[in-house]
Amino acid sequence: MKKAQFLKASILAITLTFFLSCGKEELAPIDNRIVGEWTIYSFTDEANATIIWDELETSLVDIIPEYSCFSYTLSVNAKLATERFVNVDVESRGCLSPSLTIFTWAIDPETDLYDFTQGALFITNLVTYSNNDNRMKWTNQKSGEVKIWDRTVAEISSE
Repeated sequence: MKKAQFLKASILAITLTFFLSCGKEELAPIDNRIVGEWTIYSFTDEANATIIWDELETSLVDIIPEYSCFSYTLSVNAKLATERFVNVDVESRGCLSPSLTIFTWAIDPETDLYDFTQGALFITNLVTYSNNDNRMKWTNQKSGEVKIWDRTVAEISSE
């Protein structure tokens, strides 16, 4: 009888210890500066040359006006970053369907680097802000690639 009571008390103590030690996991703080809609300003190519997006787009549209749909944007919420790229279709003088690349993201609390993950693809960027947090620079810590994004500001209609 004493053995059964001891066993019940032990199970109860272990259960209580387990549940009390499983408090809420501390979540990493979200850097709200990254959240929003962004358009690409510039990026580096394989030779590490800087390409200004508007100059590239203008030169293509000057040649073929149907290429005006050419775009590269980024949308970020608290958990996901979605890159949307619309490339030109050289066969039809128009644009291809949008290509979406969706990453989960988090800030490494030890390094303050941003980790972007898509399946087995893992990208670490140093992210810096300027222009009152309306310009964002990503520097890929492995490849050295740089992307500069400008925040899309919603236009306010005057009615």
